[in-house]
Amino acid sequence: MSKEKEQDKEKKIDPETETDKLADDYFILEEQVPVEIIESGVALDFYDDEEVEEPPLDLNLALEMLSSDIEDERVRAIHFVQEHKPIEAIPYLLTLLEDEPLDRVRSFAYELLGELGTKELIPKMLSYLLTEEVSDSKRYILRSLGVLQDERAIDPLLEIAQYSSDIALRKEAAHALSHYPSTAVFSRLEDRFSNETDIIMLITLVESLITINTKEAIPYIIQVYIEALTTVPAPSTGVVAKKIHMRCDELMEVLVAYYLKETIPDLDKNFKALVDLREVLENATYLRGKWWTELKLTPIAERFGYKEVAHFFNSLMGF
Repeated sequence: MSKEKEQDKEKKIDPETETDKLADDYFILEEQVPVEIIESGVALDFYDDEEVEEPPLDLNLALEMLSSDIEDERVRAIHFVQEHKPIEAIPYLLTLLEDEPLDRVRSFAYELLGELGTKELIPKMLSYLLTEEVSDSKRYILRSLGVLQDERAIDPLLEIAQYSSDIALRKEAAHALSHYPSTAVFSRLEDRFSNETDIIMLITLVESLITINTKEAIPYIIQVYIEALTTVPAPSTGVVAKKIHMRCDELMEVLVAYYLKETIPDLDKNFKALVDLREVLENATYLRGKWWTELKLTPIAERFGYKEVAHFFNSLMGF
């Protein structure tokens, strides 16, 4: 064998040896496999970021951060104020609300002003009620108006409870009104009921009044119920009429539940209320049928010891 051939043979590479060499000298990156880079004998882990510990807040720092340009700092500061409720925060919250872009920060600020403030803030809160466009944030203003309990807020709250197209706002306004003396609230209703001609608006208002005080709302429920049943066409005439009658049926459920909950001595004292109930049910008869009227009235008649609704009716009329 020539010397050149022997040299060529020596240069030939064993596949197994070459594989081992590749494995020793190189590494192949696979997807989803963590890689540690060793530098000066120290492993650098790129997967666990170290958390930067924020300095603890005190009142002065929190108040200062309420006007920060950094959103996270304002959020952190508003949470501090929410937890500790310092009265000193009121002017800072008012300043913050002038141009705060974050809905959640404005919402917390509105709520805190109700918790920390006094009735002196009512004009400011009512102005926020007019300018705030975000429904969820406006709910916190309504909540604060309920907490502050100033009679200047009653009419604006009633306005929302009656006319708002947002069900959540109507409910929040009614809940806010429930914090006020019911006599102060219901004394504002006579003009509203006498001037309002839209039966849907009246039903909406009565639904809110039930949230405030069911007992005080009873005369208004009866008034609206009778008016609806005597002026609105039968449910079969259209979708709108059907929806109105469905809402009236819900008012009837409230009436029956109220009379069933009251004790018999209380009902005896409030005899006219039972006569009014009879009138309501009789007005419903021509739309719902006698069976429906008797079905609704039977549980109440039985409480007074009458097995038949007719006998109960006669007793109310003095026969």
